[in-house]
Amino acid sequence: GWPGQGVAQIMALPVVHTFVELVKGSLNTFLNTRLYNSIPMQWQQLMKKVQVYSSIGDMSQELSSSGCYVFIPSVSEVNPSIMTEPYIYEGTAIEYLTTNQSRVCKGEDGTASSYWLRSPNVEYASYFYRVEEDGALQGYYYGYDASGIRIMLCF
Repeated sequence: GWPGQGVAQIMALPVVHTFVELVKGSLNTFLNTRLYNSIPMQWQQLMKKVQVYSSIGDMSQELSSSGCYVFIPSVSEVNPSIMTEPYIYEGTAIEYLTTNQSRVCKGEDGTASSYWLRSPNVEYASYFYRVEEDGALQGYYYGYDASGIRIMLCF
Protein backbone atom coordinates (compact mmCIF):
# COMPACT_ATOMS: atom_id res chain seq x y z
CA GLY A 1 0.00 0.00 0.00
CA TRP A 2 0.91 3.62 -0.35
CA PRO A 3 1.93 5.73 2.65
CA GLY A 4 -1.54 7.26 3.08
CA GLN A 5 -3.17 3.93 3.95
CA GLY A 6 -3.58 3.30 7.65
CA VAL A 7 -1.57 6.38 8.56
CA ALA A 8 -1.63 7.56 12.16
CA GLN A 9 -0.66 11.10 12.96
CA ILE A 10 1.50 12.25 15.83
CA MET A 11 1.73 15.87 16.90
CA ALA A 12 4.58 17.98 15.56
CA LEU A 13 7.80 17.30 17.42
CA PRO A 14 9.15 20.25 19.40
CA VAL A 15 12.56 19.61 17.81
CA VAL A 16 13.68 22.15 15.22
CA HIS A 17 15.76 20.94 12.30
CA THR A 18 16.54 22.70 9.07
CA PHE A 19 14.86 21.15 6.08
CA VAL A 20 18.25 20.80 4.44
CA GLU A 21 18.91 17.98 6.95
CA LEU A 22 15.79 16.22 5.72
CA VAL A 23 16.82 16.54 2.08
CA LYS A 24 20.31 15.20 2.88
CA GLY A 25 18.71 12.25 4.60
CA SER A 26 19.98 12.58 8.15
CA LEU A 27 16.50 13.31 9.51
CA ASN A 28 15.01 10.44 7.50
CA THR A 29 17.73 8.14 8.86
CA PHE A 30 17.03 9.35 12.41
CA LEU A 31 13.28 8.78 12.03
CA ASN A 32 13.70 5.26 10.65
CA THR A 33 16.43 4.10 13.01
CA ARG A 34 16.59 5.85 16.39
CA LEU A 35 12.94 6.92 16.56
CA TYR A 36 11.66 3.65 15.10
CA ASN A 37 13.87 1.62 17.47
CA SER A 38 12.46 3.58 20.44
CA ILE A 39 8.91 2.45 19.62
CA PRO A 40 7.82 -0.57 21.71
CA MET A 41 8.31 -3.89 19.91
CA GLN A 42 4.55 -4.61 20.02
CA TRP A 43 3.92 -1.45 17.96
CA GLN A 44 6.86 -2.11 15.63
CA GLN A 45 5.35 -5.49 14.75
CA LEU A 46 2.19 -3.71 13.57
CA MET A 47 4.01 -1.08 11.52
CA LYS A 48 4.36 -1.40 7.77
CA LYS A 49 7.41 -0.33 5.76
CA VAL A 50 6.35 1.67 2.68
CA GLN A 51 8.14 3.23 -0.29
CA VAL A 52 8.11 7.01 0.12
CA TYR A 53 8.85 9.18 -2.92
CA SER A 54 10.14 12.73 -2.95
CA SER A 55 11.56 15.21 -5.41
CA ILE A 56 15.32 15.48 -5.03
CA GLY A 57 14.99 19.29 -5.06
CA ASP A 58 17.26 21.88 -6.68
CA MET A 59 14.64 22.52 -9.42
CA SER A 60 14.74 18.87 -10.52
CA GLN A 61 11.75 16.75 -11.60
CA GLU A 62 13.69 13.64 -10.51
CA LEU A 63 12.37 11.56 -7.61
CA SER A 64 14.14 9.53 -4.97
CA SER A 65 12.56 6.83 -2.85
CA SER A 66 13.16 5.31 0.56
CA GLY A 67 11.68 2.40 2.45
CA CYS A 68 10.24 4.01 5.59
CA TYR A 69 8.33 3.10 8.71
CA VAL A 70 8.22 6.76 9.76
CA PHE A 71 7.96 9.61 7.24
CA ILE A 72 7.01 13.25 6.76
CA PRO A 73 4.03 13.99 4.48
CA SER A 74 4.46 15.51 1.01
CA VAL A 75 2.65 18.51 -0.44
CA SER A 76 0.47 16.27 -2.66
CA GLU A 77 -0.55 14.16 0.35
CA VAL A 78 -1.95 17.22 2.14
CA ASN A 79 -3.28 19.06 -0.93
CA PRO A 80 -4.90 16.83 -3.57
CA SER A 81 -5.42 19.79 -5.93
CA ILE A 82 -1.69 19.86 -6.72
CA MET A 83 -1.54 17.92 -9.97
CA THR A 84 1.87 18.88 -11.37
CA GLU A 85 5.08 16.88 -11.70
CA PRO A 86 6.91 15.73 -9.68
CA TYR A 87 4.38 16.16 -6.84
CA ILE A 88 1.75 13.83 -8.31
CA TYR A 89 4.28 11.01 -7.87
CA GLU A 90 5.06 11.80 -4.22
CA GLY A 91 1.91 10.21 -2.83
CA THR A 92 -1.87 10.24 -2.73
CA ALA A 93 -3.98 12.50 -0.53
CA ILE A 94 -4.20 11.65 3.17
CA GLU A 95 -7.92 12.28 3.50
CA TYR A 96 -7.85 13.73 7.01
CA LEU A 97 -5.15 16.32 6.14
CA THR A 98 -6.62 17.97 3.03
CA THR A 99 -8.04 21.21 4.48
CA ASN A 100 -6.38 24.11 6.25
CA GLN A 101 -8.30 23.34 9.44
CA SER A 102 -7.32 19.65 9.41
CA ARG A 103 -3.63 20.46 8.81
CA VAL A 104 -3.31 22.68 11.90
CA CYS A 105 -1.01 20.96 14.39
CA LYS A 106 -1.12 22.06 18.03
CA GLY A 107 1.20 21.18 20.86
CA GLU A 108 0.18 20.23 24.38
CA ASP A 109 -0.24 23.90 25.29
CA GLY A 110 -2.72 24.43 22.42
CA THR A 111 -0.37 26.60 20.38
CA ALA A 112 -0.34 25.86 16.66
CA SER A 113 3.04 25.28 15.00
CA SER A 114 4.28 25.36 11.43
CA TYR A 115 5.85 22.17 10.10
CA TRP A 116 7.85 21.04 7.08
CA LEU A 117 6.61 18.85 4.28
CA ARG A 118 9.11 16.62 2.46
CA SER A 119 8.52 18.42 -0.86
CA PRO A 120 10.98 21.03 -2.12
CA ASN A 121 9.51 23.71 -4.39
CA VAL A 122 10.86 22.57 -7.77
CA GLU A 123 10.31 25.98 -9.37
CA TYR A 124 13.11 27.43 -7.22
CA ALA A 125 16.54 26.18 -6.20
CA SER A 126 16.25 26.84 -2.46
CA TYR A 127 12.59 26.93 -1.42
CA PHE A 128 10.63 24.22 0.37
CA TYR A 129 6.99 23.59 1.31
CA ARG A 130 5.66 23.78 4.81
CA VAL A 131 2.30 24.05 6.56
CA GLU A 132 1.70 27.35 8.36
CA GLU A 133 0.24 27.76 11.85
CA ASP A 134 -3.21 28.31 10.27
CA GLY A 135 -2.92 25.17 8.12
CA ALA A 136 -2.23 27.00 4.85
CA LEU A 137 0.47 25.65 2.51
CA GLN A 138 3.42 27.81 1.62
CA GLY A 139 6.25 26.92 -0.75
CA TYR A 140 8.63 29.84 -0.31
CA TYR A 141 10.78 29.05 2.70
CA TYR A 142 14.51 28.50 2.78
CA GLY A 143 15.79 25.29 4.30
CA TYR A 144 17.33 27.10 7.25
CA ASP A 145 14.00 28.54 8.48
CA ALA A 146 12.91 26.93 11.75
CA SER A 147 9.77 24.77 11.78
CA GLY A 148 8.65 21.52 13.34
CA ILE A 149 8.00 18.22 11.67
CA ARG A 150 4.85 16.09 11.63
CA ILE A 151 5.51 12.41 11.35
CA MET A 152 3.38 9.66 9.85
CA LEU A 153 3.36 5.94 10.63
CA CYS A 154 1.80 3.12 8.57
CA PHE A 155 -0.03 0.23 10.21
